[in-house]
Amino acid sequence: LQLHHSGMDSADGRLLVWKMDLAVMRSQPWLGIGIGRYPGALGEAQAVYFANSPADPREEYVADAPEYGFNEFLQLGGEYGLIGLCLFISITGIASGGLFKRNTQQTGGVSGALSAFLVFACFSYPLHMLPMAMLFVLLLACECRCERSKDKTLGRTNPVVTGYGTGACCCLEIDRKGNRL
Repeated sequence: LQLHHSGMDSADGRLLVWKMDLAVMRSQPWLGIGIGRYPGALGEAQAVYFANSPADPREEYVADAPEYGFNEFLQLGGEYGLIGLCLFISITGIASGGLFKRNTQQTGGVSGALSAFLVFACFSYPLHMLPMAMLFVLLLACECRCERSKDKTLGRTNPVVTGYGTGACCCLEIDRKGNRL
C-alpha cells in the first residue's frame, strides 16, 4: 500500500512540474529563457503559482525544487522557446523519417531504440545525462547513415557526425555543471 502512495506522489509531483514547465514556456514563448536558467525559472513559476491560486493540499505536499522538467520536450521549449523546440523536433524527424519508411529488419533496432528514447524523454530528462545524450546522438548518426545496400546491411555510422555530436554533448554537459574546458 505504501508503494502505491509513493508512486502516486511521484505522478502528482510530475503533473505539478509539467504545469510549471508550461508556465515557464508561456513566460518567454519564442526564444525561451536560455540554457542553464531553467531551475530558477521553474522555482519562480512555482512560487507565482502558489501565490496566485487557491492552495491545493495535494500540490503543496508534492511541491519540490526540481532541477529538471521531467519532460525533455517541455524543458527544451522552456529553455530554447518554441523555435528551439521546433528545430529539435524537425532535426529528429528528418533524421528518422527515412528510417521508419524503410523499416527493414536491420533498421528496426535503431528505430525501436529511438522510439523508446523519445517516449522515455516524455517522462524524464535523458538528454541531461551525458551517457544518454551521447546515445541519442549515436542513434541520430545511425539513422542518418542507415542505407539499403544490395546485401541489406546497416550502413556504417559517419564518424564525423558522431564525433561532433558527442563533442557538443560533452561541451553542453560541462557548461551545465559550471566547469571550464
